[in-house]
Amino acid sequence: MSISARSQPGLPARIGFLSNASSTTGKPHVDAFRRGLRELGWSEGKLVHIEYRWANGNPDLLVGLARELVDSKVDVLVVSGLGAMADDGGLMSYGPNLIELYGRSASYVDRILKGANPAELAIERPARFELVINRKAAAGLGLTIPKALLLQADEIIQ
Repeated sequence: MSISARSQPGLPARIGFLSNASSTTGKPHVDAFRRGLRELGWSEGKLVHIEYRWANGNPDLLVGLARELVDSKVDVLVVSGLGAMADDGGLMSYGPNLIELYGRSASYVDRILKGANPAELAIERPARFELVINRKAAAGLGLTIPKALLLQADEIIQ
């Protein structure tokens, strides 16, 4: 829905942000998203209001939380179930830089709030991938990560 189609002009646009994470573990992603909005001129509290819903790692809650946001008539819904699956205790992950993805998602929200049809927006591929290794998880599993692999990692969690 575009701002021009809103029933109450002059009010801040309402963004729903739904995540399987907790507000604590999701904070870096939210910060990147909010920074992206600011860079595009969206002042939180004045031009946009963000409604957060956190499933706290319980995917069974996601449908109900999504329904809450839809029923509250947000203008756009940002859905996040991504985590660096290693940051959350896994052994390792290789994938897109999630902080960059959340920052870039603000550009989609910007275009939708300005009237773009979401179905017509091009899908963007991640520009950067990263390898994250969790040495603490490896030690807990009794594994030794080869030095050659550690040297290739973008991040090592001690």
